[in-house]
Amino acid sequence: MKEEYFKELEQKINELGLTNGKDILNKYQHYYDLAIEAGFSEEEAISKLGSVDDILNKYQNNVIINEDTKEKRINLYLNVIAGDINIVPIKEDKINVSASEKFYKYYDVINNESGLDIHLKKDRIFNKNISEDLYIEIGESFLFDEVLLSVTSADLDTSYRFNCNSIKINTVSGDINIGDIRANENVTIEGVSGDIKIENLKALNVKVNEVSGDVTIVNIDCSNIKMNSVSGDMEITGNSDNVKGSSISGDICFNDIKQNNLKDNLKEKFSKIKDEF
Repeated sequence: MKEEYFKELEQKINELGLTNGKDILNKYQHYYDLAIEAGFSEEEAISKLGSVDDILNKYQNNVIINEDTKEKRINLYLNVIAGDINIVPIKEDKINVSASEKFYKYYDVINNESGLDIHLKKDRIFNKNISEDLYIEIGESFLFDEVLLSVTSADLDTSYRFNCNSIKINTVSGDINIGDIRANENVTIEGVSGDIKIENLKALNVKVNEVSGDVTIVNIDCSNIKMNSVSGDMEITGNSDNVKGSSISGDICFNDIKQNNLKDNLKEKFSKIKDEF
């Protein structure tokens, strides 16, 4: 029964072309093993997991399909020192960049079929007093492979929904406000003193490292969250299978997080609740 179940799951993952299919398969195999360890029979464990179609319905509407499906994936790299950065969605399948002439003197702006890459020119890396605004329009249907949003003292604000494989967000002292992230794999957030706020976030793994800035994530849905803070405050609301957090002097608050920390609470959970998984 087990072999047939996971063979069907793997087959349908391959048919759908899910880029995070291996992670999905490993995750539910792990859940199966935990259920067996807790005393369920093979039939009961599979029943608790749910049908293969039920499992895949949780993922296929929010994932990027692989290259065999001919869907084009591009990259987005932003590395900006200072100024206001605004990213807005547009209906057209293109990327438009608007900035001053001075901005182009300091930054290389590469906008082509591979995506968008904005970074300081090599001969300008010691110019730290650059403060030029940047306005970017991106087609709302674009699928990204990698996204890097890195700012020093610039403020970044966007309502754009990033559909991507992975995304890394980094700030030194600038504030970052993002409306929506849908990542197949990893979301990494690193900050020194800038504040970071994300309204909606769906991913496999989320890792947050913050020194003194505040991090707020609303409506999170992921498998694993790992958060570390020195003195900054962190506030998370949503759903996760596993949550870990540590702080020296900052507050970490998990609001209404629905956890399924099966490994940590396995025996107690399944001995008391035999009809839930």
